[in-house]
Amino acid sequence: MSFFKRLFASKRRTSEPKFEDYRIQTGYTNAGGFEESSIEEFFALGATGATHNEAIWNLRPEFEKRIAYLKERGEPIPLPGSGKGRARFAANDQIEVLRPLIDEFWSEILGTSYSTSCVSNESRLSTWDHYLSGGRAELIQKVKERYGVNISSCYDEPIPAVLRRIRDASR
Repeated sequence: MSFFKRLFASKRRTSEPKFEDYRIQTGYTNAGGFEESSIEEFFALGATGATHNEAIWNLRPEFEKRIAYLKERGEPIPLPGSGKGRARFAANDQIEVLRPLIDEFWSEILGTSYSTSCVSNESRLSTWDHYLSGGRAELIQKVKERYGVNISSCYDEPIPAVLRRIRDASR
């Protein structure tokens, strides 16, 4: 690699990403035809507004949230001009080791199939409590009735942590 390429590459890696350095794309949503804006390098990063300018204005805080999230997780931040962002799926290894409990829990507590759900190590029960008409309260009550465990204090923790408590208390 030439001296100049190394110099510019190192500056890109160490400098703070700036919203203005990315090419903002504008268009219209498929549903409803709302004006939208997006940044190609970031998968599923977009915003809408009454005008394209408003959509761009609304995109900035979403960009800043995404940058903060990537930094917090130690993930790479896409460089301006690096091309279309790709979806990255969260790991689910902590969930998978809880089989067959996870299958039973999904079926008996949520009334659906785990195999048709997209669940990661970071997922929370609140994502699925709408499956029950009574929401959070009903889910907590069903767990208490089925497993004899009150999950109120750990409900907002990641699902693997909640299920480990249920498993450990049931032993």
